[in-house]
Amino acid sequence: MQIFDHHFRSHLDVLLNTNFTGFVLVWEILFDSTCPEQAPDFLFDDDSFTSFLTVDILTERVPSLTNWNVNNQECLSKVLQELLNLYTLHQLQRLEKDGSPVGDQCSKLMQEFELEEKQLQVLSGDSPVINQNYYGGSTRPPHGTISIMFLNLEDQLPFEDIPKCYRQMALQFSIREYTSNLVFLHISSTFRHMLGQQAELEIPTFTKLESLSSYFRQFRKIVLETFQQITESYEKRQEFHLKMLQNLSSTNNVSIKLLESDMPHFTSSTYIIEVNDYPILAIIQTPSYSLGDPKIIMRTINGHSKELSISATWDVQKSKESIMNYLMDLIDGDSDSS
Repeated sequence: MQIFDHHFRSHLDVLLNTNFTGFVLVWEILFDSTCPEQAPDFLFDDDSFTSFLTVDILTERVPSLTNWNVNNQECLSKVLQELLNLYTLHQLQRLEKDGSPVGDQCSKLMQEFELEEKQLQVLSGDSPVINQNYYGGSTRPPHGTISIMFLNLEDQLPFEDIPKCYRQMALQFSIREYTSNLVFLHISSTFRHMLGQQAELEIPTFTKLESLSSYFRQFRKIVLETFQQITESYEKRQEFHLKMLQNLSSTNNVSIKLLESDMPHFTSSTYIIEVNDYPILAIIQTPSYSLGDPKIIMRTINGHSKELSISATWDVQKSKESIMNYLMDLIDGDSDSS
C-alpha cells in the first residue's frame, strides 16, 4: 500500500494493492483531509467497473459507504469488502454477456454449498487496466483466461479443532478456452503439514466436461477422506505410544525409563533400558500421515542397531514381548561370553 500526501491538493491518496483471484487490483482511495468525517472517493484500475457503478448500485450494494462512520475502525475494511463483492458481480455479468457458462456455474456452486458472497472472486483476463503507467502494479490473467477463487473453504470442512488462522483454504481455477484448465490449492504451511506434507495433497484436474459444482464435490470428498485418515492415524498412534509407555514402565526386574517423546504428535518415543549396568535405547517410531506399521529399533552404546520384527505390529503386548526377547537374548549372550 502506498500513501501520497499532495500538499497542493486537499486530499490524501492511498494507493491500495489488493490480492484478487491470485492477481492484483490497484485501487486509489481519496480522503478529504479538510473533512475527515466525509466518506472517501475511489478510483479504479478498471474503467468498465467505474462505468458499472451507479448511485443506486452503490446505495444497495455498498451500505457501509452510504453510512460512513469515521469513528468505526472497521468502516473502511467493510467498504472495501463490499466493493470487492460488487467487482465480482460486475465480472460475472460481463462473462454472462459474453455467453460464458462460468457465471451460472459459480451461482449454482454458491447455492449448493451455501457459500457467502465474499467467498467468491472472479477476474477475466479481458478486463483492461487503464493507465498502466500509474497502476503499474495491477495484474490480470492471460488473455482468454478466467481466474476464479473460492475463499475460506475451511468453513465447509470439519476442522473446528484447528485454530482458524492455521486452517485457511482457498481453491483457485484458471479456466482457459483453448488450453487445459488449472486448479491451485492455497493453504497455509501449517495446515498443509497437518494434512500430510510428506505426500502433497492430491487434487484432481478440472476438465471442460464437468461443472464447478461436480468438481468441488469431488475435491471436498478428497479433503474429507484425507483428514479422516489423518485423524484415524493420529488416534492409533496416540493409543499405541501411551499403552507402550504404560506397559514398559511397569516392567519388573528391568529398569526401563522414558528418555524422550514427541508428544502430542506421537510419532516417536525413546526409552533407556539398563541391562547389567549396560544402557540400551529402544526407539519406537510410528508413521506420521499413513496407517503404515510402527518400527522398534534397539540401539546399543557402541552404535549397533537392530530393527525388531513384530508379528502383530500394532499389538502393544507383542511389541513389548519383542523388546523383552531381544533383552533376554542379549543377557544370555553376555552370560555365555563370560
